[in-house]
Amino acid sequence: MTYLRDQRKKIDKKIADSKKSGTGADDVVQPTVWWYELTSFLTKDSTSTTTADNLNVSFTLNTLK
Repeated sequence: MTYLRDQRKKIDKKIADSKKSGTGADDVVQPTVWWYELTSFLTKDSTSTTTADNLNVSFTLNTLK
């Protein structure tokens, strides 16, 4: 499963890079592997989450003492 997710990410990056490069719609990279559409469920859980920075909070607390 991890292999398929990693390969899917690589293909998605190639597609995104080809769209950003300013090429025409006909030149955008298209996936050629048969399983690409079948693995669309793998991208739903791979969104990044926001995190909080604890360094600034502890620095501020230490300077107030």
